[in-house]
Amino acid sequence: MMPSEVPLMENERLRELLLELERARNWERLLRLESDTLLDGLKVLTLSESFETTFPRLLQVLQAAFEFEQACVLVLKQEGHLELAAFHTGSQTELEFPKQWQVGRFFERVFNGKPIAAFDVLEIQEWKEHDSSFLARVGSALHVPLKGLSQKALLIATHSQKGYFGARHLSLAKRLALLASQALRQQEMRQALQRMNQELEVRVLERTLELQEANQSLLEAAQLKDEFLANMSHELRTPLSAVLGMTELISREVLGPLTPKQVRSLSTIQESGKHLLTLINDILDLAKIQAGKVDLNLEPICLQELGTSALNLVQQLAENKRIQLGFSCLPFDLQTQLDQTKMKQALINLLSNAIKFTPEEGFVHLTIEQKSPLDEIILAVKDTGIGICEADQGRLFQPFVQIDKGLTRRYGGTGLGLTLVKHIVELHGGKVLVSSHPGQGSVFSLVLPINQIKNNSFNQDNLNFSSRDSGLSNRPVILIVDDHPSNLDLFSEYLHFLGYQTLLAQSGKEALEIMEKQTPDLILTDIQMPEMNGFEFIRILRQNDFWRYLPIVALTSLSMPWEKEKIIESGASFYLCKPVDLTVLKQILTSLLKTKTKL
Repeated sequence: MMPSEVPLMENERLRELLLELERARNWERLLRLESDTLLDGLKVLTLSESFETTFPRLLQVLQAAFEFEQACVLVLKQEGHLELAAFHTGSQTELEFPKQWQVGRFFERVFNGKPIAAFDVLEIQEWKEHDSSFLARVGSALHVPLKGLSQKALLIATHSQKGYFGARHLSLAKRLALLASQALRQQEMRQALQRMNQELEVRVLERTLELQEANQSLLEAAQLKDEFLANMSHELRTPLSAVLGMTELISREVLGPLTPKQVRSLSTIQESGKHLLTLINDILDLAKIQAGKVDLNLEPICLQELGTSALNLVQQLAENKRIQLGFSCLPFDLQTQLDQTKMKQALINLLSNAIKFTPEEGFVHLTIEQKSPLDEIILAVKDTGIGICEADQGRLFQPFVQIDKGLTRRYGGTGLGLTLVKHIVELHGGKVLVSSHPGQGSVFSLVLPINQIKNNSFNQDNLNFSSRDSGLSNRPVILIVDDHPSNLDLFSEYLHFLGYQTLLAQSGKEALEIMEKQTPDLILTDIQMPEMNGFEFIRILRQNDFWRYLPIVALTSLSMPWEKEKIIESGASFYLCKPVDLTVLKQILTSLLKTKTKL
């Protein structure tokens, strides 16, 4: 080799190295571009909120790496054909892509395999089915399956030059297909979750509206129920008040002497009427308790006196069946805070039940005792009655349920007594226990806490009434206002018997007309009356300076607590529930008229 040839060979080798280095740099730039393109494409697939925005942005990102002239995304529909979902062009001349494509063997192979580059699209059956003007502008195509979706999708990139897409494009397409599979699956799951959340929000909103409507319906139903109870209380108590009142007047021989047979008949009428009143009261009391309309009137109670009073009221029932009553209270001076009226009602119901279900010459015993370690009071009624089997004990406290059922049952009643007992005891924070065996009698125990609630009650019955006649002179005048003639007759006869003068009015309007001519010493008025009810009548009287302090006794068959409060707030001096106890009415009139005399 000549010395002059050595520098020439070194220069040639240097140029080759420089070219190799340049090719390596170009390849590095290309790889970096492809990597960046795949990364950007993955971000598009991962971060897009919907496929409507995903596919157009994906094609736009891929255009720089694939250098296609046009590209589209086709989605397989249930009808079996592909529809155009997105389109992008990288050339100045936009190609009009067909909107529908048929699926043949070539596309099926793409869906089930890897990306395929078509040297000439005219060699593929699915392409040849399209318009020749479209095919004239397309030479080669790259087909990339987009897996991961519930629907099959296909990305197609095109170029007017045949054989344009080569190994580099296929390698990039394979990596894109691999990344797209997982990203599209996650996106579809995310969109499904969003749809589910939206559906749940709609369902929650619909359910909320349904619940609001249901609550409104319940409120309206509760209001209708209250109105129904108030009306039934009035309609049932008013005629019963007249029956019991007139029977009592006749039995006292106010209207004339009676024969022994008439006395027995009147006694039967009174007993039946009182029994009917008890049934009405039980039904109305249960409805009020279940509606949450009952407030406890708590006060310190001597339990010895409570038990004695309850036993006195059932004494006659026991004597009729020759049943022996027993009572013990330990300690003797045991006291606690209770609603005396309601707890007496509970004891009477238990004692009456025990007497009813105990054979003649049996035994019923009431025990009241304090359990010191637990700070509890137990009121237990034990009998030697027929007993209750264990299977029936769970049904005892259900309303209108009777263990002795059927057309031939031996024992009467509505099946409400024990239900009321349970509710009354639970209102006091206690519980009812039952121990019973068929043929061996029963023990019903009321377990109550001691002094659990402070006395915040208001007892308007604690007036100092005298059971003796008032001895009033000058025959006080009492105005009776009631729209029922039978009640006017009843109270007029009774007040005449007591020595009072009476004025009668069948409405508030008529009463006001009478009072313009003569002012009575006291007014006895019904609450539920047509045209002008008792509330309006009392309100008018209290707004008049001349009648403002006139004693007013309201008679009502409304047994709801808030109605009674409304009566007092309207300005009534006192109120009595129908049927009216005439003895109590006498005491109230005596007390109010004495007070008026002192004023």
